[in-house]
Amino acid sequence: MKYKILFITLILITVSFSFQVSASFCYQESANVSTSCSGLDTGNYGFNGSWTNPQNTVDGNWNNFGVASSGQIATLYINYTKPSDSLISSLWQIRFSDEALPLRENLSIPLSCWSQNPLQFIVVSDFVIGKTVWSCSNSSSSILLRNFTGGVGVYEEAMWWNFLNPCTDCQPAENINLTLDGSAIQNENAILLTLGEGVAANDTCTCPGLNQNWVVDMNDNCSLTVCELGTGTLSFINTTTIGTAYCNGNINTTDMGPAPDTFTFFINSTCNIGVRS
Repeated sequence: MKYKILFITLILITVSFSFQVSASFCYQESANVSTSCSGLDTGNYGFNGSWTNPQNTVDGNWNNFGVASSGQIATLYINYTKPSDSLISSLWQIRFSDEALPLRENLSIPLSCWSQNPLQFIVVSDFVIGKTVWSCSNSSSSILLRNFTGGVGVYEEAMWWNFLNPCTDCQPAENINLTLDGSAIQNENAILLTLGEGVAANDTCTCPGLNQNWVVDMNDNCSLTVCELGTGTLSFINTTTIGTAYCNGNINTTDMGPAPDTFTFFINSTCNIGVRS
């Protein structure tokens, strides 16, 4: 799969960014051990409840397991620090305690959990009713990702971080007006972005979610934060008069634009817009 990605930096000169990238995955076995492909060692583990062999859940061996003590419930907490350029398409790998099922399964991460840093995962070994539950945490609650009834063993888990790898053979982009750090940039100093057509979404200022189209109303002065649109597009309406929008996080889409000369985009240092193709 090929992508186009643009990186916006705080400069006040005419710059054209146009990159083509391909996706790559980085395997991280342990939350507290760094990897050569950008996995960080600042994560941690926590245990709660009554365990038997809890060390087996984090020892790197996928063939042994920890388990709640008989008649008890035990919980494993895992925090992974997200690499700065990782994508929501990263995966959490788990293993079931039933040999009849696939030994390992890769779980997608919901946007509300991905928005947290560190990423917070929870595994519950329930010896009372005989099941294992895997979930992630957002700012207010936990979200069920997988449950298995019939086994209570907790094996290893790991992260597959997804990244974009830039190259230099992309198409040039169109001019739009930008404002960086509150200082307006004129047309001749506009940063070049790759733009295209878009399709309407339901909510103008809120990320609509994976594989949805996002249309931003410039009259709403939206603040665009972390959003993984997947196959969805990003576009703008009410751009015939002076309009504004603010980019304050990582946004990944398959298409962006169009935007006329009256379009002003406020960008802070955390803004990163990736346009896939």
